[in-house]
This record gives sequence, C-alpha cells and structure tokens, in this order.
Amino acid sequence: MTTSFASDRIRRLQAAAARVRELAPQFGDRLTSADPTTNERWDRGQVLSHLAELFPYWVEEVQKVVAAGGQVPFGRVKTTPSRLERIEASRHEDPGVLLDQMDAGVARTVSLLQDLSEEDLDRVGHHQSMGDMTVSEAIDEFLVGHLEQHAEQLADALPPG
Repeated sequence: MTTSFASDRIRRLQAAAARVRELAPQFGDRLTSADPTTNERWDRGQVLSHLAELFPYWVEEVQKVVAAGGQVPFGRVKTTPSRLERIEASRHEDPGVLLDQMDAGVARTVSLLQDLSEEDLDRVGHHQSMGDMTVSEAIDEFLVGHLEQHAEQLADALPPG
C-alpha cells in the first residue's frame, strides 16, 4: 500500500522531472547561479550528469538504512570525490541520454516510495554532516527536494518570459 507521504513525493518528483525536461533544452550554454556553499557554477552537462547519477546513489543509501533497520551511517557530501568524478565523467554525454537516465532514476525512486511502509519511513540513519535523519527526511532532502532545487536552478538561469 502506498503511503500518503509516497503519493505526495511521487507527484512532486514527476513534476520536477517534467520541468527539468522542459528547461534543459532552453538552458543551452548558460551557467547556473553560484552555489551558496561552494560558489560553483555549473553548465547544463554538469547539472544533467548529476541528476543522472544522484538517484541510483541515494536510492541505494535509503535502502541501506531500511535494510539495516536504521542506526547506520549513510550518504555523502558535496565534496565527496566519487560524486565529483561521476558528474565529471558524464557531463559531456548527450543531454537526451542524461535525461533518460534521470527518468530511470525517478522511476526507481517511485518504486522505492511505493514499497516503503510508515515504519520504514521512520527509520533513522546518520548522515555525516546533517546528523540523524529519518528515511522520510533523507528522501525529502536528497531525492525529491534535490530534484526540485535543480529544476529551479535551471529556471533561474533562463531569461524571464
């Protein structure tokens, strides 16, 4: 049975993915606004490469917390070398391929959400910089909210209109 949490997050994920698909072709050679914590500015390839790689990574991390019954370390931070290497390795791939990979990751996340119970959503893992987080908080921060942030990032870089 799909929880109300899952239903809401599935709707938000799908809306954000559709927005990214709409905005990515318009983004062209622009750069994003500077990240408030790292001051980095990304091109379209970096954004799409990140969206292609983040879903498999974070779905596995959430599954790890659920499988362990909670109380396990999970996740990464913006400066984790393997994260940066994965983004760099794919940033020059065809944008359509990266968008397809993002969609596959969204579908995998939807499947995860449909399988989680209320008890699973309440399990707690420990993130190295954010501390203890429930599975539902991790999903909001690293999957759903993260995709929404990148959709907004693309939109903000485009001229009004």
